[in-house]
Amino acid sequence: MSQMLKISEAASIGIHAMIFIAEADGKPVNTKAIAAGFDVSDNHTAKVLQRLAHAGYISAIRGPKGGFVLNKKADEITVLEIYEAIDGPLEETQCFFMKKKCSPCCGLFGEMMREANALVRKHFGPATLQSVLNKKNCQSS
Repeated sequence: MSQMLKISEAASIGIHAMIFIAEADGKPVNTKAIAAGFDVSDNHTAKVLQRLAHAGYISAIRGPKGGFVLNKKADEITVLEIYEAIDGPLEETQCFFMKKKCSPCCGLFGEMMREANALVRKHFGPATLQSVLNKKNCQSS
């Protein structure tokens, strides 16, 4: 089934991994546990975690009981920040092809794309890892 709004696999892994790490409440979580938890590639997960570490959101702890921990509190990291750390800034664009010159289709889709990006910003911008965890805990009760 097709979806209009798609998030890259890397960004999806990043968001899910950050929630997984936040749930561990300060205990290191290793790459294999994260990858197994979401049934994704260890290698892809490791690359995504490296990006998040490079962006300063997590730190790697070495050793047999090592893994990744948050560098900030869960209520200080937004879903939008995680997304942008992986896929880059969410741009205000009118064109599916990201071109400066475009066909008349941009008139048809341009406003819709701006509105869709604004909605993503509206929902992902204020959504912190903690708020996601709070919703998850409410739903599992």
